[in-house]
Amino acid sequence: MIALLRKNIPTRAFSLVEMLVVISIIAILAGFSLPAMNQIQSATALSSASESLVDQLKLARQQAVTRNRPVEVRLYQLPDPSDASKKAWRGLQLFIVEEDGLVAAERPVYFPAQVRMADSATYSSLLDQSRVDVTQGSGADSGVTLPGVGGNYNYRAFRFRPDGSTSLASSAFATLYPGNAPTSGSAPAQNWFAVQIDSLTGAVQTFRP
Repeated sequence: MIALLRKNIPTRAFSLVEMLVVISIIAILAGFSLPAMNQIQSATALSSASESLVDQLKLARQQAVTRNRPVEVRLYQLPDPSDASKKAWRGLQLFIVEEDGLVAAERPVYFPAQVRMADSATYSSLLDQSRVDVTQGSGADSGVTLPGVGGNYNYRAFRFRPDGSTSLASSAFATLYPGNAPTSGSAPAQNWFAVQIDSLTGAVQTFRP
């Protein structure tokens, strides 16, 4: 019986140079993918905030008609998560207007940390300080404290009436955008979401690029 002899071939290991090349390639690919991941996260956060804003506005109108009571919508300027010394418009809350005062209809809704409402009247006429049909106030004045915020906030408010109309003298709009997004010439950012409220019917329209 003839035995076949096999020659043992040593297994070749990766050299240090090859390992460094592989690591460098992985790092380069990760660098390319990071901006894309950030864009996806910003887009997801913007979509979430947009849905919350539209849902709350439609709910306010529905509640006003159903309850036959005015419903006040308060837009909140809250401490900026990225810089506590600054404030950003990034939340809202609904209140039923009862004969003896306001009663919260819903808990306050806060937008994701990186999303805010443009504070320029060009992009958000609801926040225009010159509007006399929009109430302005602060947490300290209203006596209403917010979870995680207390009274450290400002607000602008308008109302939906029982017939579905609003207290606005003319139609108004507001624009949301990711705070870390690059700006655009005709918008606060390249990616944005705008809502327009018809002052007479209370209907809400949405726009985005």
